[in-house]
Amino acid sequence: TIASSLALILTTACTETVDQNLDFAGGDEGGGAGEDGTEDGDEEGDEGEGEGDDSGYDPPEGEEHDCRGFAASIDELPPNVMLVLDKSGSMIQNSWDHDSDPATEDITRWNSLYQVVSSIVGGFDGGIRFGAFLFPSMEAGTQPEDFGNFCVVSDDAEVPVGDDTAEDILGAIPGAEDTEFGGATPAADGIQTAAQNLLATDHDGPKVMVLVTDGAANCAPGHKQEFKHFDERLITHIADARAGGIPTYVVGIDIDRHRTKGEIDTFTKLFQAAEVGGVARTGDTAFYNAQSHTELQTALDDI
Repeated sequence: TIASSLALILTTACTETVDQNLDFAGGDEGGGAGEDGTEDGDEEGDEGEGEGDDSGYDPPEGEEHDCRGFAASIDELPPNVMLVLDKSGSMIQNSWDHDSDPATEDITRWNSLYQVVSSIVGGFDGGIRFGAFLFPSMEAGTQPEDFGNFCVVSDDAEVPVGDDTAEDILGAIPGAEDTEFGGATPAADGIQTAAQNLLATDHDGPKVMVLVTDGAANCAPGHKQEFKHFDERLITHIADARAGGIPTYVVGIDIDRHRTKGEIDTFTKLFQAAEVGGVARTGDTAFYNAQSHTELQTALDDI
């Protein structure tokens, strides 16, 4: 849906010998006063005896009828896609079976996300302008004494949307095997700031955000050190972005519709976020709910 290339070629070409009995003045106009072009309103005038030409060109007898042609092309207009990525502590604290092989070791959710991002930005680089925004930022605290710093986000994207940014993005986010990061899930501030950065770009083309998270926004004002309350601003900021011309795709990682975290029903909240984002999926799950590495890859490929 995002990556689309349009090449329109309109061409006509024909050369035929004109029969002296063909009536090039016929065609759609027919010959009389009927509604379809005949005196009696029958079908013959509408068809112009099967050989009419409404081009207005009446070649002399025996000469070739040149059906003039033209070609037109429409240049590709790359979209601007901001990847808004969850790098909270749960992304490294939780692992899953990424290859459906019980003999191999499980990997972290972040490991899977890094690999999928690498595949996406590498595979579509050049056709899509990518950028990356992390929440929380790399400055977020990781220890209990750092609670006050768990919800920090940057003022600027780690990598602004631009051409050929694959290498920059992979260098700016933690590596696949990295486990030295953490923090809470300030998705609301992440989405708001990512949208502001995206709106500020001077690149032409559509602007889109892709939110990827393994939990609900839990940095609600007044509760930032509890992480048990959903930050309703996430819904508001996604709706504001859409009103500004930026739709948001929502991708959940291993979200259980029957599990809550504290007072947060993560499945329901991400469902709501996807609906207000303007590009919700049809069916019983409005967001992409990846339950495996393969499904995460498929989700971003589909988007």
